[in-house]
Amino acid sequence: AHMKIHHRWHNDVDDVHTNLDLERTNPLSFFLYVPRFTLYWTGLSPLALFIKRGEWSLIAKLLYGMVAYYGVAALLFWWSPVFCLVYWLFPHMEACVLLCAISYLW
Repeated sequence: AHMKIHHRWHNDVDDVHTNLDLERTNPLSFFLYVPRFTLYWTGLSPLALFIKRGEWSLIAKLLYGMVAYYGVAALLFWWSPVFCLVYWLFPHMEACVLLCAISYLW
């Protein structure tokens, strides 16, 4: 999704994780940006945009990756919920916040 959205629209208004509408000198704007980036990082906002634009081949590719990733997460959770949370979901969310901060400041 990154290449097909962000590099296509170069952080313009059609980019699902744009920060152009935020006043980045205000620290509170970061808290408005975190949910936007989280929806992007989890694949939900790119999926919604591809559906809206009717880009079916991109939808199929994105869904394939999401099913694989979240399928592994479900299997890990079934096998050991603690392992899944500590070694799969926590790093996912940690990376989300770190990359969100970088994207916000870029």
